[in-house]
Amino acid sequence: MSSIYVPPEGYKCCNSEYAVDGETSVRVGAEFLCAHTYSNDNQKQWWAVDLQNVYDINVIHINGRTDCCRLSRTNTAYACGHIGYGYVGPVIGTSVADNTIQCVRKCLSNIDCSSAEYDKNTKVCLLQAFGDMNIALNKPTQMSSIYDPKVGEADHMANLDVEVIMPSCACNIWNNLYEGEVFLCPYQNQSSHRNTVTCPPNTRGRFVRIKRKDTAVHILCEVEVYGNPVNSVIESGLSRANTAYACGHIGYGYLGPVIGRSLADSHIHCIIMCFTHIVCSAAEYDKKTNVCTLKVFADGNVASKKPTQISSIYDPRVHEGKDYLCCNSSYAVDGDRTSYKGDDFLCANSYKNNSQQQWLAVDLHNVYDINVIDIYGRTDDGNKYQLTNFDVEVIMTGCTCNSWNNIDEGDVFHCHFQATESQRIVITCPNNTRGRFVRIKRRDTKILTICELEVYGDPVNHLIESDVNIALNKPTTMSSIFVETGYNCCHSEFAVDGKKELRKGDVFICAHTDRNDDHRPWWAVDLLNVYNINVIDIYGRTYDCCPNDLENFDVEIIMPTCSKNLDEGYINHCHYQATGSQRITINCPPNTRGKIVRIKRRDKKALVICEIEIFGGQINRLPQSGVSLFKTAYACGRIGYGYIGPVLDTSVAKNDIQCTRKCITKTACTAAEYDKKTNVCTLKGEYTNGTQSFLLQDIDKDVYIIH
Repeated sequence: MSSIYVPPEGYKCCNSEYAVDGETSVRVGAEFLCAHTYSNDNQKQWWAVDLQNVYDINVIHINGRTDCCRLSRTNTAYACGHIGYGYVGPVIGTSVADNTIQCVRKCLSNIDCSSAEYDKNTKVCLLQAFGDMNIALNKPTQMSSIYDPKVGEADHMANLDVEVIMPSCACNIWNNLYEGEVFLCPYQNQSSHRNTVTCPPNTRGRFVRIKRKDTAVHILCEVEVYGNPVNSVIESGLSRANTAYACGHIGYGYLGPVIGRSLADSHIHCIIMCFTHIVCSAAEYDKKTNVCTLKVFADGNVASKKPTQISSIYDPRVHEGKDYLCCNSSYAVDGDRTSYKGDDFLCANSYKNNSQQQWLAVDLHNVYDINVIDIYGRTDDGNKYQLTNFDVEVIMTGCTCNSWNNIDEGDVFHCHFQATESQRIVITCPNNTRGRFVRIKRRDTKILTICELEVYGDPVNHLIESDVNIALNKPTTMSSIFVETGYNCCHSEFAVDGKKELRKGDVFICAHTDRNDDHRPWWAVDLLNVYNINVIDIYGRTYDCCPNDLENFDVEIIMPTCSKNLDEGYINHCHYQATGSQRITINCPPNTRGKIVRIKRRDKKALVICEIEIFGGQINRLPQSGVSLFKTAYACGRIGYGYIGPVLDTSVAKNDIQCTRKCITKTACTAAEYDKKTNVCTLKGEYTNGTQSFLLQDIDKDVYIIH
């Protein structure tokens, strides 16, 4: 808010966050639990909340104080109408009404009703409630000032503007609210204990600000905001529960640690990659080279405040006879890159030991694919060679219980050797550098000093990525099949049946393409969801003949379009295998994601795969409403088309994204058909007549097909 008062000691009062704490009462004991500004003749008072995402704002409840300040104490209601609009919300009652007034009265007499929707043709009155989630609850707030409890009364709920603000790309968003686009919601400027504001359609933004038109004090006991997130990744081909807000600067790059780099078809494709990356904060797209670089803010540092150890510690009381803060290993992950604060030396600092290499290590408390490590040394002039001649190691520990004591028993990935001295060293680790510990270790016995260690990477999702074969028994296809008369042989599904052997009795249980294929042979599996693909294990023939049946092939990870033609999708190249082998283990580059894995030869010889195992992390889980389990989905869209299929449900949706969400959370839904003119969302089941197209051209409609 615009300012804040510091109350007398022992008196809890007036902070801006009290308006979003879920408590509508004014006082608890002697404490005043409302946001309350200070009177300032030179400044209009305001309060604002950051919703931390962009929403279509529907309704705002504003609760004022009920104990004073010339407010009406009668139980009143105020209804405002939108002619020609329906309302999206949970239905709590349906009946027939003679007119709109009768319908509104029914809503006023129902304690849970927030909207009366009247159909003038059918005379049906639909009573609806708000959405079940207050999106302002416990979100960050600010206000213009904070009030002194000794100041007198005011008509604090009158003479207000209610604004919804879409901010600019300014980094410090709070300081740049006035640079954003402001949408006004109509406010009934009469003193009342509670006011309900219904915003016009398409009122969209990230901030809600309640601002006085004068300089009187501003008191808000609770603000509730209801709306729908508008920018999930569903419409772009990737569906997940999390949403994101992106703003762009044309002609600019971004300074930040690099966490991934790949080719993208467009800046939109590049942004989608960032949205679906767990720590990405900026998508930098090079229009000349089509290179998409994913970067993070500083708060993506996975080493921050994590446990540390150091080989030895310098003690100034022993070595200098002085007592000041100094040298603990935890200072390397405390977020402070400076060397000194007053007389205190706030860097990790080992002690010189002629018989021991000096090191510092951090336990990340999880396994990560490590991308970037940023190391800060001393910024003063003393002992500049304390950050040189060291190795950077990423360690995957074994199963020992005491990981610190057994750190050298793990697998050590060498990320970097630093030969020369520097005050700051930014290191990009090789692909597939994975572990739980990061250790900086000198190659000599001199002192090691690190003022800050920042580590950036992607968490590995435990069992999902490490132990579960996500290809097992999934749908498969291949370019052709080798036919051998007299016994069962060669089907594509044999490659994902969990059996690595070549034969079972008289059955040849490997996938096998025709040896007379006219095109480059291939085999593919549909993972039925979008994954970050980490490791692929391919098993070939274990004996009898033909080692060249598993050579000269590419491993492709494909993000498909709505077409069944795999070559029309986004193809990420994981690996090329030149030589034949009975087993090939492949580590895909970081951020290799897709729904289809395809093995494709570069020649026309037969392709034989006895088993393929794929390990990766699912990236688009969507929690179902009211259900504790997760439903997964992948949606692709066709603009200007409808869908031929049995109708499951029809309702009104604010946009195509909301319509697609309804389909994703309905068990039997295959397609979400959205009419852009009428806002009608039609959910349809699978079209089973394979002899005709399931799409019907209709310029007013868009369809999103759920896979």
